[in-house]
Amino acid sequence: MKSNVIFKGILSSLLFSSVTAFAQDENITLLLHKDTTAAIRRVVQHPYKFRVQVVYTQVRKDSIGKLVFVASDFRINDDEYFYPATLVKLPIAALALEKINSLHTNGLSKDSYLKVLVPYISKKEKPVTIRENIIRMLVLNDKNAFNRLYEFLGQEYINSRLEQLGYEKTRIIQRFNSASTEENRTTGPYEITDSLGKTLYKGMKVTCRKKFTNPIKETKIGTGYIEGKKFVRVAKDFQNSNNFPLSEAHRMLISVIYPEETAVENRFNISAEDFEFLKTALGYFPKEAGILEWMNDEKIYDTQEKFLFAGASKDSLPHGLRIYNKAGFDYGFIADCAYIQDKEKDVEFFVSAVLYTNSKDILSEEGYEYKENGYPFLKELGKLIYYHEIRIKDITVK
Repeated sequence: MKSNVIFKGILSSLLFSSVTAFAQDENITLLLHKDTTAAIRRVVQHPYKFRVQVVYTQVRKDSIGKLVFVASDFRINDDEYFYPATLVKLPIAALALEKINSLHTNGLSKDSYLKVLVPYISKKEKPVTIRENIIRMLVLNDKNAFNRLYEFLGQEYINSRLEQLGYEKTRIIQRFNSASTEENRTTGPYEITDSLGKTLYKGMKVTCRKKFTNPIKETKIGTGYIEGKKFVRVAKDFQNSNNFPLSEAHRMLISVIYPEETAVENRFNISAEDFEFLKTALGYFPKEAGILEWMNDEKIYDTQEKFLFAGASKDSLPHGLRIYNKAGFDYGFIADCAYIQDKEKDVEFFVSAVLYTNSKDILSEEGYEYKENGYPFLKELGKLIYYHEIRIKDITVK
């Protein structure tokens, strides 16, 4: 049974089948302008300076129990570029599950071990299962895990498949290392083994036949940037960098959490068990994930990477609240896409946001205002919507 949905403006989507209206007092633009917290007011009063974008989707049920998705947005613009950083790990995780299933090889699964045979990865590196790579990548942004799965998938498969799924402006064309544009087009070789080291599948070295670039016309950011030890007095051009528009990231998260409400042609071709695995990984606190070194690391805390609602604080979440999200930050941009659910209070919603925290407009390794503006805005935004949802349901917060 398909859900009703409305996506205002640029969020109009192929994902869902029909349309319903939303209450004007629940529009995210009005909620933001009515809020009085300094962290939100500072950003909303200067939206162009902060390049802020927000999208909020309510999850409702009608009188017969049919799901209704109700969305509104603030300054969503797929043509206003922001560097997505580790947001791109969500599609890579889903595509890795798709590809491992599509190989149709006996014994091959996400619990098989991936060994990447490329020069920048040490030959002494211990193979890691595809499952563990995905968990490491989604929970604490392990860049090596992303790079391994990038080698496994290949640039052409990644971008051709995302285009087939309806993500027209998403491009994932970079590893998280210093590889050149041409080097990023070539991936592999790799091999996949079982737990005893028996080879189950070998992937060859391949070069992408198509030259994928960032589809956004204006990809220059800043007034200068640091390259090595040299200061370059021009804007940095992200033409050959990853692109993941906030509206497409938001739609993708909805499709992962509610695959049954997503049109077949826009849905990752993975099993119900794989969708549940992805959801669980997105919701893990780090020490729940089964990674030994995380469990023994005192610097790691539960709300790490849960920017929407927690910011950069170590405060515990309200009892019953769980956040399923993917966040990323770099070059002064900070973004988070989250599904927030409180089963005890019967509250659930999606919220995604990005802002630019770089008043100096110089792109370097430091000088960004994540602590001053990024974390506080995202923290208060998550709380604003959470308590708004509770008020709608007339539930008293204890």
